[in-house]
Amino acid sequence: MIKVIIVGTGNVSYHLQKAFSQTESVEVIHVLPSRSDLSSFLSKNNPDYSYIDEVDVFIIAVNDDAITDSEELIRLALKSMIRG
Repeated sequence: MIKVIIVGTGNVSYHLQKAFSQTESVEVIHVLPSRSDLSSFLSKNNPDYSYIDEVDVFIIAVNDDAITDSEELIRLALKSMIRG
């Protein structure tokens, strides 16, 4: 099974989650909000991120204008997950 984290909570993210839920070969294990909402999300949620080393794919499903921030977004998410 392919384990996926999706970055972004818009339409693309929604439809990917819906499609992945209809297959047994992909498991969405987490959905992270866009960069603008990430700090707020991480401060309000303290989930167990011990599974991070099992993730096979990060899907960046953000607005085109935010793609340049995607590298920083993943770095921030990974730091928070590893510290978590």
